[in-house]
Amino acid sequence: METIPLLNIIIDRVGNINVFNILQGNFPGHDTHLQSEIDDDMIAEFLSEIERFSIISNNVSEKSRKNVNVIENLRSVSETFFCQFFPSSLQKKLRNSSRAYIFFHVDRKLRNIPWELLHDGTGFLSDKFFIGKNISGNWHEFIKPEKDKLRLLIVADPSEDLEWARLEGEKIFESLNSEVSSDRLDIQLMSGKRITKLNLLNALKDRDIVHYAGHMIHDEDPRESGWLLSEGKVLRAREIEKAGLEPDLVFSNSCFSSPVGGNAPDQKTNLQLNDMASAFLSAGISNYVGSNWKIKDDGRAYTFAHDFYRAIFEEKTVGEALFYARMKARERNHPSDLTWGNYVLHGNPIARIYRNDIRKYFDASRSSLNVQRIIETYPVPVAREYRHFMNVSENTLSSFKSLSRLLKYTMQIVGAVVFSNCRHLGLREFLPVPGAPVLFSRWILDVFECLEQVKSHQMQFSMEGLMEGLYMHKSDIEKMLLWRNDFINGRIKEDLLDSYRVTFQYLLDNMLSTFSFLGKNNILFIDPEKNISYSFSGQEVEEHFAIPPGIKNKKFADLIEANRGHLCLQNREKQILIPVDDYMSFDPETKNMVLFNLEDDLEVPDDLKTHFN
Repeated sequence: METIPLLNIIIDRVGNINVFNILQGNFPGHDTHLQSEIDDDMIAEFLSEIERFSIISNNVSEKSRKNVNVIENLRSVSETFFCQFFPSSLQKKLRNSSRAYIFFHVDRKLRNIPWELLHDGTGFLSDKFFIGKNISGNWHEFIKPEKDKLRLLIVADPSEDLEWARLEGEKIFESLNSEVSSDRLDIQLMSGKRITKLNLLNALKDRDIVHYAGHMIHDEDPRESGWLLSEGKVLRAREIEKAGLEPDLVFSNSCFSSPVGGNAPDQKTNLQLNDMASAFLSAGISNYVGSNWKIKDDGRAYTFAHDFYRAIFEEKTVGEALFYARMKARERNHPSDLTWGNYVLHGNPIARIYRNDIRKYFDASRSSLNVQRIIETYPVPVAREYRHFMNVSENTLSSFKSLSRLLKYTMQIVGAVVFSNCRHLGLREFLPVPGAPVLFSRWILDVFECLEQVKSHQMQFSMEGLMEGLYMHKSDIEKMLLWRNDFINGRIKEDLLDSYRVTFQYLLDNMLSTFSFLGKNNILFIDPEKNISYSFSGQEVEEHFAIPPGIKNKKFADLIEANRGHLCLQNREKQILIPVDDYMSFDPETKNMVLFNLEDDLEVPDDLKTHFN
């Protein structure tokens, strides 16, 4: 497994001087005691601009957003501030780096700076790095074991005056209950006026994650800050601390009220949000995901949180999960929408809360996370066929036909990725001839021959987990291939069909669960002339910007230009593009992807059986 580097950036502030110490992992490097000078008024101006952009983004309607260039203005201001704030050597280091954890340890005077929104000239830092921050004196390292079952508490609208908070809590409860099997998640929802201090403190015991949607109360003393309950009562940070509660993560989608009622002044929002995070971290919470400005009541906060939790159950670290949710928000929402920039992790980005038990077989019940993930994130042919299978699964014959197609589509796409990666790596010995007829069994045999070749050369695929997943399910693929050929050639007796179908489904569900790399990467077609790409993830083909607004990464721009008119595999985190159109193609009329034509076997060749055995 690839090791992702960790960069600790420690920033102290004395007067107008910032002092930087950089640690690569746990060891000091050459970048120690670097300095930059920036006045308080410039920091205040930058924070004021961020606040202004957030208000514009929250208040501009969808119909008029096309005339509001929030992202370009944000990029310009953030890049100017970046150049003023960081020493030149650190600027260069950040520009030339990507796919790393950055843990900012900052002086309290710098606590309000949204590091995720700084732009280094090639992209926003949150587009490149998995980021967390620690405000000096408020966070301590907690070493806790990763768990294979999480206990989640959702606290929604305890004051019963925020309908969006109530709906958010209910939606997260329903979606996670339907997507995540009970052996992986114990989830509890509390909402409304029945929540008292005592029963909430009791419910918080032994919870790994707490999701809060409601009012937050700010006090000049952070320990007096807390969650607003009914009748004006407040569960304060000091009370949580006194109770000895130590959840691994608190995710807060909140709006502010002052202790005497009414809304907190806009100009203090950033300060209050960061002080609130500090209060909860001091109370013993390991990681706190909060917002940089007020939550917009339009459903996007729920969607962001849902994407975040989905990534957690894919065994991502907290930093990676937040990166993933930001990426999905930028892909999904209008460029002027800044939901992706609103969330910040107070805590260590390398913390991993969930780890699936090391076992070969996944819970194959279709009430698990696997179902929704396949339908929403896997390549279009697989996602659509899986949806079709769910609709016909009560009919044995129809469902076996659908499973048969699903196996073929999956292996066609996986094969195209394997062969294209090998071509990219300069390994061409076992590649099918583009356009020539190929038997399905031969296609699979060549896939594993290519794996052996890549392994022997000690090379790596751009898709993490591809090689491991294929080797894990090698014997299962053989079984499914043999049963599929028996089925399409009429060699399975009708009275045994249901038994075969149940086992086939079980093996295929297990395989698709392990093949999560299909959802983490993307297949897209880049328009030969326009700044448009067509993404083939989920049920529908989606149109996106080929180069998102605000991204000025020359290397990435050059990749886009070099691959115009090509169907490509995109590793979004590493910003890698590999053409795959030797083995699948783009239909300009239907705007869809067309898979390589594979012929079904009358009989699986002996050399395939020998190879697997």
